[in-house]
Amino acid sequence: MSSITDLPTYISSVVPKDSNEKHFLANISVFPSLASLIPRNVDPELINLEKFRAFFKKVNSFLKYLSEPYSFYVELDRNSYGLQLYPMFSPISTSSHNTPTGSLNYISEIIDKALLYAWTLSGTDTVANGENRQVLVLTKLLKMTKEVGSQFWQQLCLEHGIRADGNLQDFATEGGDRKDSDDTRYVPRAILVDLEPKVINSILSGPFSKLYNPENIFLSKEGGGAGNNWATGYSSAERIFEDVMDMIDREADGSDSLEGFQLLHSIAGGTGSGLGSFLLERLNDRFPKKLIQTYSVFPVNQQTSDVVVQPYNSLLSMKRLSQNADCVAVLDNAALMRIVADRLHVQNASFSQTNQLVSTVMSASTATLRYPGYMHNDLVSIIASLIPTPRCHFLMTSYTPFMGDYVEQAKTVRKTTVLDVMRRLLQPKNRHVSVIPSKKSCFISILNIIQGEADPTDVHKSLLRIRERKLATFIPWGPASIQVALSKKSPYIQTSYKVSGLMLANHTSIASLFRRNLDQYDRLRKRNAYIEQYRKESMFEDGLEEFDDSRQVVKDLINEYEACENADYLNFDGNYG
Repeated sequence: MSSITDLPTYISSVVPKDSNEKHFLANISVFPSLASLIPRNVDPELINLEKFRAFFKKVNSFLKYLSEPYSFYVELDRNSYGLQLYPMFSPISTSSHNTPTGSLNYISEIIDKALLYAWTLSGTDTVANGENRQVLVLTKLLKMTKEVGSQFWQQLCLEHGIRADGNLQDFATEGGDRKDSDDTRYVPRAILVDLEPKVINSILSGPFSKLYNPENIFLSKEGGGAGNNWATGYSSAERIFEDVMDMIDREADGSDSLEGFQLLHSIAGGTGSGLGSFLLERLNDRFPKKLIQTYSVFPVNQQTSDVVVQPYNSLLSMKRLSQNADCVAVLDNAALMRIVADRLHVQNASFSQTNQLVSTVMSASTATLRYPGYMHNDLVSIIASLIPTPRCHFLMTSYTPFMGDYVEQAKTVRKTTVLDVMRRLLQPKNRHVSVIPSKKSCFISILNIIQGEADPTDVHKSLLRIRERKLATFIPWGPASIQVALSKKSPYIQTSYKVSGLMLANHTSIASLFRRNLDQYDRLRKRNAYIEQYRKESMFEDGLEEFDDSRQVVKDLINEYEACENADYLNFDGNYG
């Protein structure tokens, strides 16, 4: 590898003057700042030499604004295409054999900006930033969803200029990916499943009723629901499984590149917990190599709930979330209502307002998938960066600023710089889950998705400021770093703020929520309260071993998170605590 100070001159010197080859295969690669030197490659594109010179000239102008000197390296390799170029950024102080010390996110955003402004491919106006890749949300993702899920799809329609009937607005432009249909409509790859008709009927009678594919809506013929009983929901799922899987298989077969599934459900009642648990198991069996991500609403306060058996339902669901899901975003209504009441200046938050907050979180979490760049443009890259060990895959979220689009009394945020947003995301009061941190509680990993007018240099300075102030404490056995992904905002929605942010965090204090649910279960089980409701179902006719197995799984999960707080975690044998 050679250090090149004048790349165009160097290219001219190595390319024979009489060569008729005018195109070169270029791979933009960035070296990670951790572990080994493994380049992350963008899809190759044939580019014109003169345009590559212009690209490099523009990149040089960006390099002048970096806080530390960076140079430009290129690796040359002759092949059937002529000359293969691997340009990459790296600190000048780092040799080609050392790991670059610069932030991977920071460097990649410099490249992304340079590409957006300077690199136009031969014969097309599309930049090589992944826009032509499949967009997961609209073409590769299936959801079991009800009220929040419906609001999530409405949010996506607004962000992409799509009307309630699925057709594009007059001012919107065609997207690169969409569900094939016989007309011009965009159709979500969404599966709506429920055991009682009330919620789905309200969706079908609403303004977005024509958005969904009628073949992907399933209502149980019995229509009685699950009676807030996990076992009833699970048994009902066994009876309707083939019908639901036909819908899922049809959508999966129609996907060009299926990457995974998203499940949105509650674990306190009967349908979301029991039917959701059954679907998790079967999806894992049917699609073992596909990712499964869930947005799971956890119960917190048993005294204020109208579901007295929610500790049973939660425990049985948590076993499946631990064993069959790859990533679980944990939410709870108590935290959501507290945040909504504070931000919107209302005494009692409504479910529609909390649903709006959850749909905003889900929309922001898919922003880098729908507006892809060089990093975090698929589920794998997002999940892999947050989950260092398979069992610890329960994440908490924070979002700021939440304004409430239709609430006039909502608090106005006057200043939304990158630093302000990232600082607010770290504040415990903005977390969408009620946890009780201990003195040893710490972050395992953090990913901030920043949308809007955010400059990479501001991100770099903000990360330095957060580190100086020690606003986040990390595990002693892993890297102490906040990953940042910059994403575009929708051009079709006008907001009063310039920058917004979503934090996806893996934090050991999530174990306090699990322990609280476990304690509630133990109090009920000690008296065998309401247990006869479960004995009526086939799974529990021969005994209650499923409860005991689920309790052990949750106990092991708590021990795992508590062990993460110790420096010797890598030697953890599973018997901690």
